[in-house]
Amino acid sequence: MNAVEAREPVAGWRWERDKPLENTLRLPARADRALILERLDAETLSEPEVADWLADPATRVFGGGSNVVFVEPRIARSVHLAAARWWIEASTPAQVDLIAEGGLELDRLVRETATRGWFGLEALAEIPGTVAAAPMQNVGAYGVELDERVRWVEVWDRRERDLRRFERDACGFGYRTSRFKSEPGRWLILRVGLRLTTVVPSGWPPVDYPGLGEALRHWQDETGADPSGMSPLAYADMITRVRRAKLPDWRAGRASIRARA
Repeated sequence: MNAVEAREPVAGWRWERDKPLENTLRLPARADRALILERLDAETLSEPEVADWLADPATRVFGGGSNVVFVEPRIARSVHLAAARWWIEASTPAQVDLIAEGGLELDRLVRETATRGWFGLEALAEIPGTVAAAPMQNVGAYGVELDERVRWVEVWDRRERDLRRFERDACGFGYRTSRFKSEPGRWLILRVGLRLTTVVPSGWPPVDYPGLGEALRHWQDETGADPSGMSPLAYADMITRVRRAKLPDWRAGRASIRARA
């Protein structure tokens, strides 16, 4: 069991010592001391002890540990986002604006929104990592990139010790990059504003990528349904099968780290 540092509880954050660092490559790694952020507001982040920890360039930010390569089995300082909620900010009959906290697993957000019949994230199913990590490299798959759904990204400026919000056009999104990636160590991504649609997109379902046409035919054989009626969740499940046939199970790596903790 992880040793939680003895101290009076402080709302919104806590310390852990000797914290296992989950990673998809199954490498054994631990942080000597870790800051766990359970609330992502200016009051919490401005706490001197928290702000000092975040401002130190030696402090490493960890999410889902997707493809992180540890050259040593221990690091001294880390920070982790435990805040993992999402909620609807506004909606119309045609679209839904939602906010997702950085500690939320991206795949979970994809599946929970697809379950509700909302289009926009389903092609990102089975991509490892957290919501906070996703804008960093503008994750994408099968013709969809996250920036197409982003309204804004809210960050903590570790250098200036300030809460900031960047509208989509100010995020510097490109193919697998963003302003957050181009300024490493400065930005802690806290939450992301997204816009999804309740209307079936034109050309639905998209299958112009290797493996998807065959997967769609398999779905038709199983269901006997017209492809135009495929739900976002069914499409996400189809993407999942295609990806799992090509790539190792990233969840297994994280499970092995937990088992050794």
